[in-house]
Amino acid sequence: MASLFALALAASAGAAAADDSARLPDQGARQKTMAAAKGGDTYAQFAVAKIYDADDHPRRALPWYERAAKGGIAEAQARLGAMFYLGEGTGRNYFAAVKWLQRAAKQGDSDAYYDLSFCYYHGRGVRKDLIEAYKWMRLAEAADHLSAKRQINLMSPNLSDYQQEQALRRAMEFVTAKEKIQHETRSGTGFFITADGYLLTCAHVIEGKKNLFIKLGSKNLRAKLIYADPKLDLALLKAVGKFEPLPINFIKQAKLGEPILTLGFPNVWLLGADPKLATGEISGLRGRQNDPRRYEISAAVRYGNSGGALIDKYGQVIGVVDSNMEEDFLETRASVSAGQRPRNFAYAIKSNSVGRFLSRVPSLAPKLKQPGPRLELGPETLAEQARKATVMVVARSK
Repeated sequence: MASLFALALAASAGAAAADDSARLPDQGARQKTMAAAKGGDTYAQFAVAKIYDADDHPRRALPWYERAAKGGIAEAQARLGAMFYLGEGTGRNYFAAVKWLQRAAKQGDSDAYYDLSFCYYHGRGVRKDLIEAYKWMRLAEAADHLSAKRQINLMSPNLSDYQQEQALRRAMEFVTAKEKIQHETRSGTGFFITADGYLLTCAHVIEGKKNLFIKLGSKNLRAKLIYADPKLDLALLKAVGKFEPLPINFIKQAKLGEPILTLGFPNVWLLGADPKLATGEISGLRGRQNDPRRYEISAAVRYGNSGGALIDKYGQVIGVVDSNMEEDFLETRASVSAGQRPRNFAYAIKSNSVGRFLSRVPSLAPKLKQPGPRLELGPETLAEQARKATVMVVARSK
């Protein structure tokens, strides 16, 4: 099983690194990424590590993975653990491997679940424990790791029914503990509407939480609640600094079938903290139960996208994504339970409703960025403008 472990890790790392190399095909892009990495950008550090990995320079990749891992990137922590386990770019160190794999596992990284299972199965870096090994492999299977089911079939004959039951109980306890952390910490998306730090998000993202933060690249900044409307599900926050806002078109009425995009941070526990781009169309001119204040959109947004800007082809905000509705969750869960493919839909609060919300803070008006000429922008330009203005919103109970 050790050889399978090594092959699986090598294949996974190689594929990920190759993807990153494809994103940075020329020397100029690499130099820019390196400069950002040296400047402390955690995601750039991770990108540099993967570039060196793709170029088969694990010794050079290792220190950059360490920096990204210390910055909290789960995928970097998992890859670093694998490198220590295999002795890639460094001597074998099973204790260090387990340390980083455990950190990644706490963030829900399925590769870390899978790899920790082997550590416990062979007693490397930890005391040998077949129940614990089976627990981690079950968690990997639940997280849809491609190789986990095969390994479970190999492990199962070596465990009694009682041991398997104990492993499943431990897996449930782990999930419950992680859900408790998630309950205490909620995350969503926001975007700047003024250069001096006013930003919009959804009210449900911050509801009931005392401490508010925004994450912009490698920076974590405190945010202050200025005003919220739970009924409309909008909240206005303020952070200190200089930022790049997006223009809002308060009078536009989108047309059915009009293309849109949004950038956000869906399900960061599973998908990681990088912003994710979603594109689609205006699929309905009214929201749930014929709500005139919302659009229905076909973009594949999930929990965590709430508060993101809905952007048209001119780079103007025409709505605020509002995807985290309890009714949608129940409907999706019911369809999955029935063996049906869940419908791909979400809602966005229309910009004219956003305008009425912002009018309650009159001092904002002269600070808002005005829409420019109606010039159609390319998808890369739209995505880059959205990236500069979009932040993760983190709300904590304590």
